[in-house]
Amino acid sequence: MNDLLWLARHFWQTGRRRSLRGLAVLMASGGIVLAGTFVLVGIGILGGFQKAYEQAVLNFNAHVVLFREGGLTSEHQQALEDFLSKRDGVAYSRYAFFETLVPADTGLKPVVLKGIDLAKKQAVYPLLFKPWFTTPSSGAYIGKDLAAVISGIKERGTLNFLSLKDKNGKPRTRTETIPLVGEFSSGLYDFDAQFVLMDMQALKARFGDPQTVDGYEVHLQDPEKAGEVVLAVMAAFKGDYSAVTWQELNGPLLETLTKERRQIFLIAILVLAIACLNILGFCFLFFLERKSDFLVLAVLGLSVARLRYLLTLVSLGLAGASALLAVGFGALLTFFLAYGPGIPLDAAVYFVDRVPIAFKPTWFAGFFVTALVLSFLASQLAGWVIIKRHLASELVR
Repeated sequence: MNDLLWLARHFWQTGRRRSLRGLAVLMASGGIVLAGTFVLVGIGILGGFQKAYEQAVLNFNAHVVLFREGGLTSEHQQALEDFLSKRDGVAYSRYAFFETLVPADTGLKPVVLKGIDLAKKQAVYPLLFKPWFTTPSSGAYIGKDLAAVISGIKERGTLNFLSLKDKNGKPRTRTETIPLVGEFSSGLYDFDAQFVLMDMQALKARFGDPQTVDGYEVHLQDPEKAGEVVLAVMAAFKGDYSAVTWQELNGPLLETLTKERRQIFLIAILVLAIACLNILGFCFLFFLERKSDFLVLAVLGLSVARLRYLLTLVSLGLAGASALLAVGFGALLTFFLAYGPGIPLDAAVYFVDRVPIAFKPTWFAGFFVTALVLSFLASQLAGWVIIKRHLASELVR
């Protein structure tokens, strides 16, 4: 093997530069570098979108929602709180919804007033809450993107909304206001553009019976244990409550993300495989340039198999250097997208306001190994065709 390594290094050493070698190197290395860079950045962007969506879902939506038909009375609430307070890694909040319309710069906009225990807002809803005033006061938090389409809302500190029913549920159209103390951001436009988080009791006092709530939202330290919590509740209360986990609540979104991840992975492998096929062209051009050297080595007694290994070593050296360059360029671009100014997006279309990025060192290592494996297979194929077929026929003649 040492003699083959010496010969491979000798083939790459200086001498007079030839056009075929330059063309071969440019074709093979350029293809691998460009394809590898775009594959790594593309996977990073896809991972960023998935991470942004999943994180926003886990932060804004409850991991477990407990409810029952007709709402939960004070007795139900006490029983559930006694049960939930005894479990580790569990935070919970009562909730209620009220759908309404608010006047925005673009016209009437559908909005959901969500009543929660504001004292538990950070524990149950780990969002970014931004107070508007230095003096503490009671009031609601409006979504960042919703606040952006209502002129002067921060200065007024109030939100005007349209109520279509009175507190007894009878039809009645009127305009009401609620005080605002700040805004929240979940990182996902779909939430930040249509929700207002307000005190649970204040919401129920205006719309419905203050003694009942719609249900409980439970936040877990480990979201994957949502199923265990549901089973425990069902066993403790013998099916008196209905439950929905975050996986069931966001099933279509999670399924779409999983399908996209598989599709992009397959496309990335295909693109990388096509790029590594440039090694075939490199081997052919390199052999044409060094054909006389290979013939001399064959005459001197180097077997066909060892000549094939020699061509493989030469091509793997090029593939390894090209893969390292691709990893370097890919790392620089992903780092820029992650920590630089970023690339802005239309949040109403993409649900995030800039291109998200997520990457792991194992992705770069996996790409490098995959590129070497695919290049090895391509060089073995080229060596079999060139050395065993073409060179052997030359020797026979």
